[in-house]
Amino acid sequence: MNEEDYIELARHIRGHLEDLGLNDIAEIRNYMDDEEGERPPLDGRTLTRQMLEALDRYLAVNASETVDEAFKTIRESIAGEEVPSIALVHREGERIAALEGRKIVEPIATLGNMSEVREDLRKLGGLLLEDPEDPQSHWEPR
Repeated sequence: MNEEDYIELARHIRGHLEDLGLNDIAEIRNYMDDEEGERPPLDGRTLTRQMLEALDRYLAVNASETVDEAFKTIRESIAGEEVPSIALVHREGERIAALEGRKIVEPIATLGNMSEVREDLRKLGGLLLEDPEDPQSHWEPR
């Protein structure tokens, strides 16, 4: 792929991210360095790579397996016989009701199990970003 192909690909990725409501990931300015007040243009390949990495991080943080792992860590960290099996999330304004004894249970929102989606994203990134002339260009999200 050439530079124009990568720029067009980044535009398509941006559009899909915006359709999903992931505007922070879609915003190209978020990928530009601005330490000295100047923003050098990113090459299309780097921009595409960074957008896919940002999407992977979003999926990882919001995946149900991440929440499950966090609960497991909490359970293993608590000594004693009563180990929590759930967590309650109180939306703003509902905390007072909970303190008054009314139980308002709000499940922790996740995207579900994202392991297969993230694996597919890795494969897609590998296909899009690998340079057959550069043996060190294998893409893996950070």
